[in-house]
Amino acid sequence: MNYPHWLTEAAGRHVRPSVSSLESRTIRVTDLIAPAWQTDLRLRNWDKLPKPDPQDLMPAMIGTAWHLYAEGYERNDALVERPFSAHFGVDDVDWIVRGTIDVYRPEEHLLVDRKTAKTWSYTFGNRSWEEQLNVYAYLLNLAGHRVDRLVSEVVYLDWTKSGARRSSSYPPAQFMELDVRLWPEDDTRDFIFQRIRTLMDPELCTPEERWERDEHWAVMRTGRKTALKRADSEQAAAEWMEENGGTHIEHRSGNPVRCLDWCPVKEFCSYGKGL
Repeated sequence: MNYPHWLTEAAGRHVRPSVSSLESRTIRVTDLIAPAWQTDLRLRNWDKLPKPDPQDLMPAMIGTAWHLYAEGYERNDALVERPFSAHFGVDDVDWIVRGTIDVYRPEEHLLVDRKTAKTWSYTFGNRSWEEQLNVYAYLLNLAGHRVDRLVSEVVYLDWTKSGARRSSSYPPAQFMELDVRLWPEDDTRDFIFQRIRTLMDPELCTPEERWERDEHWAVMRTGRKTALKRADSEQAAAEWMEENGGTHIEHRSGNPVRCLDWCPVKEFCSYGKGL
């Protein structure tokens, strides 16, 4: 596409060198919580990655603009865009976990992460937000900053008033403060260690990590092309077949949305190259 010069320039400056490095055993929080297989391929092929299309970077650029605007009105005592890091010895290997928080308000012991998102994230939830904030909280605690509460401040980019009127599962407002569950410190430490171990021996992304949609188990009858029943689990399909008939069950994989549309390393991935 024939993008204007300012947009290509802005997109080019938005892509920065990776803070994470497998050689130095340094990993930023967002890479730590991402699928280990994806993170490993991305870091090993950093110099070979294709230049992203500006339109693929637009959500991130809009998010950056939202952060910069909000920071200008933050309280004077708040810690804003502050980096934190800590060492973790995992199986006799020293790793450094780094993260840059959005906002910490010390008077409230409140850690805030600002997000721009689509409304589906309100409907279905976003586990990665909880993981990210809790790891940040753990790094802050190690640095002597007490954290009692976690909040995601979210702007839903595709929000509409009509959508809010139609469904109770839709975000009631375009901007929302969402409380995020604070984990016990031991649980967070165990999570960090588990994620580092996974990165040290990465395996192909799971269906959940691939954001597979429409996965189902089909109850079939020999000689019939269409399913008698589609179920969300193999057990549910088996129970239906026992009561209603059928000869066998077929597992039908879902559509790997992340692999198709949002994975920067699919051309280096044994699974992604087959799509």
